Amino acid sequence: QRMVTQHRQKNPNNFITSYSDVNICVTHNMAANTQAHSNSLALNGHTVAVESALCSLIRRKKKCFEMFSDGPSLGCMTVPFDVSKLHQSESMAAQYGMVDRGDGEKQIWQVKGSDKVPVDQRSFGQFYGGDSYIIQYQYQHSGRQGHIIYIWQGAESSKDEIGASAILAIQMDDELGGGAVQVRVVQGKEPAHLMSLFGGRPMVIYKGGASRNDGQSERAETRLFQVRANPAGDTKAVEKVKRNQRGLLDENLLASICARSELLVLESDTSLVDPSSSCLNSSDVFLLVSSSASWMWKGKSSSLAEVKGAEYLAGILQVTPTQLEEGEEEDAFWESLGGKSDYCQVPRINNKIDAHPPRLFACSNKTGRFQMEEVPGELTQDDLAPDDVMILDTWAQVFVWIGKEAQEEEKMEAAASAVRYMEADPAARDPRTPIVTVKQGSEPPTFTGWFLGWNHEFWNIDPLKRLMQSL
Repeated sequence: QRMVTQHRQKNPNNFITSYSDVNICVTHNMAANTQAHSNSLALNGHTVAVESALCSLIRRKKKCFEMFSDGPSLGCMTVPFDVSKLHQSESMAAQYGMVDRGDGEKQIWQVKGSDKVPVDQRSFGQFYGGDSYIIQYQYQHSGRQGHIIYIWQGAESSKDEIGASAILAIQMDDELGGGAVQVRVVQGKEPAHLMSLFGGRPMVIYKGGASRNDGQSERAETRLFQVRANPAGDTKAVEKVKRNQRGLLDENLLASICARSELLVLESDTSLVDPSSSCLNSSDVFLLVSSSASWMWKGKSSSLAEVKGAEYLAGILQVTPTQLEEGEEEDAFWESLGGKSDYCQVPRINNKIDAHPPRLFACSNKTGRFQMEEVPGELTQDDLAPDDVMILDTWAQVFVWIGKEAQEEEKMEAAASAVRYMEADPAARDPRTPIVTVKQGSEPPTFTGWFLGWNHEFWNIDPLKRLMQSL
């Protein structure tokens, strides 16, 4: 971008950019020069086929114009959520991570060893943090059928099962024809669409697991569940986890973690102990179950959806809780939590799309080494090069888009680069951020909605004809 700015100051009628190791000077009268480049282009000692060269030229030329435009960036404007209009608005689908209402066909398997075991439909929506699961979802959008494979990995799932879940997902994708969208989900970072799959019921995550010893983990005498809703109104109920002193965790850190509704993952064999009142949060609803009584605690800033989610959870646990409003607790409630202590009472602030606009990167090894180059300006479908792998960062998710002509080395490097990209981000990104693998021609609306004017027939049009028409 610095090079573009410098060249713009010296040559106001020209634009300059770079693509891989090929430097290209693009002028406003490029269309007139196209015939002279009808067979091939020799640039910096490299001979580039006209189709590929024009693709790069026009894509970068367009981006340079947009970099100096004062107009608003439509792709970064927040769209109000309305579930009834999801099928009409791909921008809404993208910003809220919702391909549909979650009412499509679904199957769920629990990973056991190197195999998967079907989950009974009566238990759909109930997960254990000590296990890994695979959820296959089928949806329809704009007359097109798509598949999503969610790989849900519990915070305490074994490394073997986490690895097996990834392999099983690849095998499932092959069985579906290779066009499924694969979404790696780490516990605590569940996408909105995954939470919508259970018919309005909360997604429940228990601590412990069933897969290691062929039986459910022993339940604690006192159990605390945090119920939180997302902007779409879907809820998640998570059984809170606390480590003993061997886990090197103090109460102040625990209060901070619980206030952000995050689960701590520690590499140790420490036993789980009862949760404390420091886990409470005024923005949520909590269900506390002890051996003698149960309570539903409603934070001052909690929502009706969270109350309903807690009521459903109480039905699963077969308890009839005493209703408590924040500030009106009874002594027995605090005693069950080991006494009253400080907890988060600050209203939750929802991040807006303007704070983290989407960013697109092209990944290529055509120069002999793997490189990532950011694509500036408004995102359009032309930016996706079929012979490359692209990374789209939407903050809540990171997409890895694989072009049909991409080299195997690029595919392998891109997935690892998505992880390294987040690790190197100075904004201290959460390493649990979902990484979504998307293949050319099978893009879901949660991906296409970030681009201006997406056309599903775009890839079927002759590239050279398409590029000439855009001049």
